[in-house]
Amino acid sequence: MTQTSSSELTRAILVGVGSSLGLYAIFIALYSVLGSVGIILAFIAPAAIGYVVGEAVYRSSGYTRNKNLAWVAAGSVFGGFAILSTLSLAPPVTVFGVLIGMYMAYTRVRP
Repeated sequence: MTQTSSSELTRAILVGVGSSLGLYAIFIALYSVLGSVGIILAFIAPAAIGYVVGEAVYRSSGYTRNKNLAWVAAGSVFGGFAILSTLSLAPPVTVFGVLIGMYMAYTRVRP
């Protein structure tokens, strides 16, 4: 295992939350346009968002894997969903979907 410097951790947090917000915003736009197909998208999107956020955190940290970065990735997925949900912009995504997204992000970066 490797240690994460404070600059790597800060960069990973910023990239993780930013990519999570951006991906959830794209998901919201697609959900409103697609209508009934958006329901199928609501089941697949959280897992895909989790994977992409995990990959973004992994790359932004200089391809470092450790538990701190894994928790940053999982927290970023939750944070992006929570921010857009409090703004009442998010479509109904189940808690189970968010947990799947968090799991995907965590497993992408864990050692």
